[in-house]
Amino acid sequence: MSTTLVPKVILLADDDPDDAEMFALVLSDVDPTVKLHHVKDGLAVFEHLKQPGNQLPDMIFLDINMPEMNGWQCLSMLKGSSRTKDIPVLIYSTSSHSRDKQTATELGATAFITKPSDYKTLRKILSSIAASIGNGVKSTTDKLG
Repeated sequence: MSTTLVPKVILLADDDPDDAEMFALVLSDVDPTVKLHHVKDGLAVFEHLKQPGNQLPDMIFLDINMPEMNGWQCLSMLKGSSRTKDIPVLIYSTSSHSRDKQTATELGATAFITKPSDYKTLRKILSSIAASIGNGVKSTTDKLG
């Protein structure tokens, strides 16, 4: 009897194509078995989740400032739905304001990560997070900052 492993899936919502491309490149370098889906805004997150055949992601990364539906609105809706409330959601933003970090916590985000501008730093972050999918993402992200 063979065991089929279900791939790890990350959903990234980010309207900046350069940031999304760097995220994808680093993630594929860190763990090529993780499947990445990229959408451009919060509304597209829900469109993606509704598509037949798409498994729920193991983790969602949300930018804050996006068109159609921003990260805060999306996070509130994800945490308000019985289907998605237990998915770890990480705010992934250029912001480093304490107000934004507090809002993320209040709305139920697992972590707040300020987007690094270099490959090496992003690789360190994604290495820790990819290794923790399914086993304590919160404790891993607490160690990152």
